[in-house]
Amino acid sequence: MPVALENDNIIRLIRCVIDELRKDMIILPGITTIEKIVKDVRKTADDSVIRIINQALTAVQKQRMDALIELPNETAITTWDKIIASVEEAKTLARPINYDYLDLLDNRYNQLRKYTPALVKSLEFSATNSSLDPLIEALKVINDMNETGKRKVPETAPLGFVSNRWKKHVYEKMI
Repeated sequence: MPVALENDNIIRLIRCVIDELRKDMIILPGITTIEKIVKDVRKTADDSVIRIINQALTAVQKQRMDALIELPNETAITTWDKIIASVEEAKTLARPINYDYLDLLDNRYNQLRKYTPALVKSLEFSATNSSLDPLIEALKVINDMNETGKRKVPETAPLGFVSNRWKKHVYEKMI
């Protein structure tokens, strides 16, 4: 984290993580894992800086900070305390770092089912490469099922693109 406190250049931080892992002879995880580590460390560093600054400022200094962000007609855009309160509020609204959005499929399936047919119908999906063609075909099958009112997924529906993480959600819903 010391490097993250000194520098917010994401590429540099990723390189530092990779260098440390190599130095310690640790097998490199995938780049998305490294990006997540850097993002988490960067957030922790940002929070630390805000906390350190907030604790170090006196009431007079906070008033002077507020004065710096006043408009010419003496209407403040926001105050330092409001900035801190906003950061605290955002922390309460944010999902946990290990939050798995796929849980929404179980917990909010009925709610998702209400608006996804309109979403699938109104958006035009296309693939950037042919490996995604089965997914595009599956979306067409879903759209057809929504329009015709069918509830059973056809046996011929493409499913080869379904990853292991998604299988329990896709196959359970098909039954």
